Amino acid sequence: GPRRGAEDAGRFLNSSTDRDLFPIRASRLACRGSRLSLALQNRSHDPVSTRLGLEMRSPSGEIRQLSRPVTIGAEAEQAFEMVLPFEEEGASVVRVTLGDAPPLWISSPLHHIVAPWLSISHPGHAYRDGIFQTQPGPRRLEAVVAVREPLADMRLLARFTGPSAVPDQVLELNERYQIPLSLATGDLTPGPYTLTVRLLAGDREVARQSKTLTVYPPPRGSEVTLDAAGITYVDGAPFLPLGLYHVSEAVVAHVSRENAELALPPLTADDMLTDVQSKGFNCFVNGWGMPTRAFLDLAHTHALMAMPEIGRCTPEEIRTFVERGRDHPSILLWYSVDEASGEGLKHALEVYDLFRALDPHHPVGSAVNNPALFSEASQGLDILMPDPYPVGGAPIDMVTSYTTSAESVRRPGQALWIVP
Repeated sequence: GPRRGAEDAGRFLNSSTDRDLFPIRASRLACRGSRLSLALQNRSHDPVSTRLGLEMRSPSGEIRQLSRPVTIGAEAEQAFEMVLPFEEEGASVVRVTLGDAPPLWISSPLHHIVAPWLSISHPGHAYRDGIFQTQPGPRRLEAVVAVREPLADMRLLARFTGPSAVPDQVLELNERYQIPLSLATGDLTPGPYTLTVRLLAGDREVARQSKTLTVYPPPRGSEVTLDAAGITYVDGAPFLPLGLYHVSEAVVAHVSRENAELALPPLTADDMLTDVQSKGFNCFVNGWGMPTRAFLDLAHTHALMAMPEIGRCTPEEIRTFVERGRDHPSILLWYSVDEASGEGLKHALEVYDLFRALDPHHPVGSAVNNPALFSEASQGLDILMPDPYPVGGAPIDMVTSYTTSAESVRRPGQALWIVP
């Protein structure tokens, strides 16, 4: 827990008279392991006796109170330790009191954090908690198992259960009580799997933790994945998106109508995509709906990947669009509600799981233009796309500000693309 000095350690409960008359001051409050430490200073010229109390609320809500008489010598400072009554996993709230009941003084709350006996992390599989067929390198389950403290005769047993059988493993502890776990998954049948690790002391089970992961089937079209750092991969190769908005058949038709009014030749889809490719772009947002198969085929011949803007469609419409395009090699992601807020943001959060269920091989992304919504919007996106628009007199460091704000809420396995 945090250490507190005298100036912020707590407050007198009754009146300023207590502050003036009561000579004891508490400082250096801290929770260390299973103990609370503090110092009491007597500002009086005479020894002072009082009661030192402790109140602790466990993570499950149980409250326990302890107290003891203490005497501090004249103009002296004395250190004290009290054993905390709980060792329940999670965050307990601790307060110290001084004086007989009711107390004269109560400390600011301290938080006593007890780590779980056993924890499992798998940062390499942060994106959708999955193992993908196109991930670079051998297909393996990589995890780190951490133990809070040593026990006599400690053993760790790891079991990976699911559609395919995997032999149990006995894990060896190292000096930091962190154990890397690596299991080959190349021949596993696709489907959900559960990694369960048991901590045993002799024949007694001390703790058990489980994590669920999914081994995804091979894609029929492209497969786009993200790593813990937010790097994007297309079919296993790193991909740096350089994209353009409003590239679609609707734009081709609109420009062609205007050209006809000016007696100019019509714009073709091939003209547009050739121009986009020649400018160095590798992807585009297909605004206002799902592109036709012919347009996606043409984009593929130009080495361009499409982000169809689905918007606020019904679940039935989303299903139709995704099933129509998910197997095409030029699909990069599904573009959800553009610059969502209010009801639009609510809709985007509601349909995120539907996108994931219909197409595990392509992420969901969209632009968000309000930093105050980055955290909430990111819950319905695999790729968060802040769009700061540093135009019209806005400072260029607006881009830095938006990027910093977005990075602060980005979770492992989520990408951050900037729409400047």
